[in-house]
Amino acid sequence: MKAGLTNCLIITDGRQGVRNQAVGLAVALKNIQPLIYSETKIKNLKFFHKLNSSLQYSLIKLFNIYKAEVKNIDIVIGCGRQAIAPLLDLKEKNPNIFTIYIQDPKYKNNNFDLIIAPEHDALKGKNVISMIGSPNRITKSLLKMESQKFLKKINDFPPPRATICIGGNSKHHKLIKENHYNHIQTAKDLIELGFSVFISTSRRTPSWVVKEYKELSCSHKSVWGYFGEGENPYYAFLEKSDIILVSEDSSNMLTEAASVGKRVFSMPISGGSKKFKELNKTLKNRYNISYFKGEIDIDKCEPLKETHLVAEKIWLRYDEYLIRNE
Repeated sequence: MKAGLTNCLIITDGRQGVRNQAVGLAVALKNIQPLIYSETKIKNLKFFHKLNSSLQYSLIKLFNIYKAEVKNIDIVIGCGRQAIAPLLDLKEKNPNIFTIYIQDPKYKNNNFDLIIAPEHDALKGKNVISMIGSPNRITKSLLKMESQKFLKKINDFPPPRATICIGGNSKHHKLIKENHYNHIQTAKDLIELGFSVFISTSRRTPSWVVKEYKELSCSHKSVWGYFGEGENPYYAFLEKSDIILVSEDSSNMLTEAASVGKRVFSMPISGGSKKFKELNKTLKNRYNISYFKGEIDIDKCEPLKETHLVAEKIWLRYDEYLIRNE
């Protein structure tokens, strides 16, 4: 292993979904071996943002658009399409940098030292490490720290507790009225069964859906909803709940929930794809995630530790990389 601190730079466009993956991986690396990380958020103009990775990379090289201090960087972690060109540019400026890209770049795959890809993407290559879902920030220490912030309010909601995480419309899914009716009815059923219910919506959740959950929260003392305003209690919800229900449109939310160590159920949303079906099948087989059908099982489960396992593999690959380049 490398002596002393390893310096890691994280590159994303700042969206919380991709940022959580990159930061989660960096934290997992740090928990194994000394590492210090910093973040850079790419803020591309609208026209540049829409260009494909090939054109972005060509323009970055031609005009030296992305300027960064590369001398003291050992590892760079990029996530999201906007990070691809800067990641390749940094590697060209300093070939000693070890580059890691999270997700399937679909461009110059062999030019990255490592690609961390979801198992359901079926991406192959010597530089590919596959995992269930995506990296996340879930650790015992994070959950404990976040739950302490909201402990006073959480104590107003006695156990048993259920967290419901609602996604929304995406490339492959559409949250229709029938889905929503079933989801909100599930919340009402849990209330009737004596559960305190925590509700967390996302940026993709349609406004009409958020409106109805707000009304549910206002009309029931046993419901606490977070709808994007103020400090986010999402991790506290996960930590303090007995069961977690997640809409099936988000691989991030599903794998985050499975990483907590609680009983997790999925809730259907219209649409889907072969990749999502593969992920759901894997989670059902390895973590017992299934559709919620009213049966209450609050037994704890062994948490998924995919992010930690991937971090261990990365350090091994990084050590091999250092030896090859001595």
